[in-house]
Amino acid sequence: MFKFLAAALLVWGTLVRDFRPLEILMLLWSVYLFVVWMAGVFGTPRFQYGAWRYRPFISILVPARNEEAVIEQTVRSLAKLAYHRDGRRNFEVIVIDDGSTDETPAILDRLQQELSVLRVVRRPREAGGGKAAALNEGLRYARGDVIGVFDADSRVKRHFLRYPLMYLADPRVAGVQTGVRMYNARDNLLTRLQDSEFAIFCGYLQKARALLGGFVGLGGNGQFVKREMLQAVGGWTVGSLTEDLDLSIRMLLAGYRIAYCPEAAVRQEAVRTWRALFRQRSRWAQGNLQVALRYYRVIRRAHLPWARKLDTLLYLSGSGQPLLVAASLYAGAATWMWPSAVHTLPSAWLWVPPLVTLAVLRYAWRRGRVQWDKTLHTGGKRTPGRMVTDSPAPPR
Repeated sequence: MFKFLAAALLVWGTLVRDFRPLEILMLLWSVYLFVVWMAGVFGTPRFQYGAWRYRPFISILVPARNEEAVIEQTVRSLAKLAYHRDGRRNFEVIVIDDGSTDETPAILDRLQQELSVLRVVRRPREAGGGKAAALNEGLRYARGDVIGVFDADSRVKRHFLRYPLMYLADPRVAGVQTGVRMYNARDNLLTRLQDSEFAIFCGYLQKARALLGGFVGLGGNGQFVKREMLQAVGGWTVGSLTEDLDLSIRMLLAGYRIAYCPEAAVRQEAVRTWRALFRQRSRWAQGNLQVALRYYRVIRRAHLPWARKLDTLLYLSGSGQPLLVAASLYAGAATWMWPSAVHTLPSAWLWVPPLVTLAVLRYAWRRGRVQWDKTLHTGGKRTPGRMVTDSPAPPR
């Protein structure tokens, strides 16, 4: 993959004191990003003509563990969705209570008596397996031809469902991902940055990849997949830290397409502290590398269009982009700022970037010790952000 090639060129450049191959690689990376950005800015997504008539029954799955601060607002938001067929509600909401020990079970019991659209599925805490196992359990009770997945801190507008269905109406499309924004973006600088980050990633990068025929990944919030195709690839992978990306890759390898829907966006809660953000992004990076190492050889040998195959590998390299930037700055400084010192820099300094790369890779791939770290949602209360750790999943 791209980051491994960059790391290899960084080590090679350190040994021979020549960083030109790494600089060429970074130049090609910049050209690729420029093309993607132009498509994201100026491109217009297309959906199937006549898609408004496609109205399948939808089962919305919401995995929840210790979500007393947000689960009621989420369920009420989903219950108000305006989606009917022949005058009847055409969707259901299934909340999977994954062994909650707070007030979540009591809140769900009260809501289930009040809202006919809601169904609650209970899992014992000792069952383990994380979010993927909870989703697979909910799938057993779902009646829909289309399965939607939302986090326990989600907020949607009433007519949200009509937009992803425009893309799912295409028989070639197995899944669709909507946009994601933050409902508490105005809390502080960190929440504003996260809202901007998701707006850029979804509104430009995901849209551009869809327009260019590249790899569009499903997210953990606001994803919709056709049940038949979801079951054909085996559902969600238990033990994967990023079960959404894992599912996206398996759908790609099965020959299915994933679309991106920019017309709709689900709102979620942004973390408010840098510590919580670091824990969250560390989990995402670890999960991305886990998926990359699991499927890299399969993707490389798969019968896919070369552009989509290359874009998929670059997508999986996303968690290594900070290392690539650091490598580029390091190589540039050594080559241009200190040309006479390249041969005299201390050996310990020269080996810092390769060692950091190896340390991150070692941390990212820990067989049999994968844990599911979920963000603590506060529902607007300004409490310190932290993570709740699931029990280790059994080795696969």
